[in-house]
Amino acid sequence: MKKTNLIFATFLLMLAFAISSCKKEQVVTELDNESIDNETVASFVEKSMSVDEDAASMRGPLGMQAGCNWQNLLSDCATITESSDSYPKTITIDYGTGCTGPNNITKSGIVIIDLSDDMLNNGAVRAVTFENFRINNTQIAGSRITTNVGEDSEGHPMFSRIVSTTLTRNGNVLSRNANETVTWLGGFETEECGDNIFSITGSGTITRANGASRTRNIILPLIVDHTCGYIISGVTEITGPNGTGTMNFGDGNCDDIAVITRPNGNVHTVHLHQN
Repeated sequence: MKKTNLIFATFLLMLAFAISSCKKEQVVTELDNESIDNETVASFVEKSMSVDEDAASMRGPLGMQAGCNWQNLLSDCATITESSDSYPKTITIDYGTGCTGPNNITKSGIVIIDLSDDMLNNGAVRAVTFENFRINNTQIAGSRITTNVGEDSEGHPMFSRIVSTTLTRNGNVLSRNANETVTWLGGFETEECGDNIFSITGSGTITRANGASRTRNIILPLIVDHTCGYIISGVTEITGPNGTGTMNFGDGNCDDIAVITRPNGNVHTVHLHQN
């Protein structure tokens, strides 16, 4: 009888261990999927916001004198106003209740861009804030502060950027904080408005409302080409309690695909376009 009870107890212990392991594996998978989804949303918002900010302030030395109408880079249904012809000035982009532009991206609300000076001048500061602003189903609040910090060794203008934003999507709230360096690689010497190319490096965190946090480090510069609707290359490293994974944006081709490598080594692809 005692032997039978011992066997039964052992069986229950093994069953409990198996159930616990199964639940743990499920939690790990859910956390990995969540980290990937959060990073995908953040990357999509980053590219979409950069287009607005850069169109309004990164016009290049030729600017309007060369026939470059920077407002054509923004949606036709957006209303753009400037507080002054000189600096400092405030540029307001009003997307109203819904304005669909390139790549079928719909924006609503207001983007406010405060400029201390022409962003090509060393020390110029661009402060971006939002009023009821949404990109598709994601609401953005907070600020993005960009400062001209001079040139790199090859003469490319460089900017420091501090991001402190809150992204709300499908009831999920994410806080994104980042310290980045943006280098203007090309397009500032041409007459066209939409051929600017930027390189982004740096690191930051994405934190959920419950305090769970993931760190992100750009280990290969993210290349943003404004002739394409997405980040075209670069690698971001994402680290959480279950290990470190990567998000690879490609080799320069224009598409909305990124390749995810999870901490457990599994690899799959995601589409950056978010509804």
